[in-house]
Amino acid sequence: MDGVIGFSNYKQYKESLDQELSRSAESFVRIGYLLKVARDTNILYESGYETVTQFAEAEYNLRPDQVTRFMQINDRYSEGGYGETLQDAYKGMGYTKLVEMLQLPMVIAQELTPDFTREEIKEIRSEVEEEQKITDLEVMMEPKDWDGEISVLQQVIIQLGHDNQEWYKKVYDWAQGEKDLQKFKWLMDPNGSTLYSVRIRGLGKFLLSVKEKEEQAVLINVRTNEKEQVAWDTLMHLSSDLIESGTLQESWQQVYGEEMEEPPASVNTGSGGGKPKKKEKKVVVVKKTEKKKRDQNALKRDQNTLKHQDQEKGKENEPEEHRSDSEGNGAETVSQSEEKPVGEDGKTDEIAPEQPEERSVGTRKQFLDSLTEYGAAEIIAGHIRKVMETAEQQDLGSYKHWEKWLSEDVDVLGNTWEYEEET
Repeated sequence: MDGVIGFSNYKQYKESLDQELSRSAESFVRIGYLLKVARDTNILYESGYETVTQFAEAEYNLRPDQVTRFMQINDRYSEGGYGETLQDAYKGMGYTKLVEMLQLPMVIAQELTPDFTREEIKEIRSEVEEEQKITDLEVMMEPKDWDGEISVLQQVIIQLGHDNQEWYKKVYDWAQGEKDLQKFKWLMDPNGSTLYSVRIRGLGKFLLSVKEKEEQAVLINVRTNEKEQVAWDTLMHLSSDLIESGTLQESWQQVYGEEMEEPPASVNTGSGGGKPKKKEKKVVVVKKTEKKKRDQNALKRDQNTLKHQDQEKGKENEPEEHRSDSEGNGAETVSQSEEKPVGEDGKTDEIAPEQPEERSVGTRKQFLDSLTEYGAAEIIAGHIRKVMETAEQQDLGSYKHWEKWLSEDVDVLGNTWEYEEET
């Protein structure tokens, strides 16, 4: 380390750090370097300070977390990870942006350019953190969005078109012309760099990073941090495959099998020969809503069907004289012994109709099998969240826990059935 430091004594070292703290924002990389020197060598021996955090707090009023942040910035953004200069790719970023980017995986941070605002970086960070809250088991239990043997990239493009109808319209308008590659690049990236966030149920969230001047786009799996290089030609052809003959609405319906919402207003896609002049969002977050709503309604229908079937089974077990005369005129058959009693005031006492007895519909495994994939996934995810809030969360990795949970008797809503003790 002595050959790397370049300081003969503490006074010279401190003067250098004083200068860096008063310079431009990009000096934080060198500040981080100097703090790491204090951490990794005995340069503070003459100062009387025992640690770099003690030194930084006393001399510069830097909190321990700020010291750590400076050193982390140097680790990630300096040349070689222990250098005094900022890597060229990050020049112009500024301190606050790089601090935000520290919370992102390196594979994602590498796709960001200086023209991303801090708010846009925070939005990307929020997308990543949102996906990290979902467990692998929850993802595994999610119903697949698209059937068939198609690549992940194809699924991302299909989902992007489904959940972002404005983007679909841009592609539709572009496809009515010569399908020029340069115009498609402008469509995908009107600002010099654009990041699309798309979530595929059963797979997780993906980020599609496109830069018009780059030879390839990049597809990043947020859950695994794996990335795939995507040729512009491939991206263009997959997007073009989403367009069918007919009007915009007809094309949409042929692809997705459902009616399009109110068509988006016309947008400038550069089809006139030039690059779109309107500045558009650099972070395009695709949110699905309608498909989830339909699945929730399907879940409610399944539960109502189970409840109805349970009531019908209850009627089948009743004595004959208690049943409605469903094959006759619909009038209720009442035996002589069950004539309505007369009260002391001479009026007939009203007897409330017998309520169907609530009881178990079977085991939870049978209940889950009767639901849609989404419905079953929602029940399992809810159980996981409930257990995670207790001291029994370690049981989630035990097959005995799941065997017991699946074999429990449940009611029509999937809640554990509590049997009353006979008296």
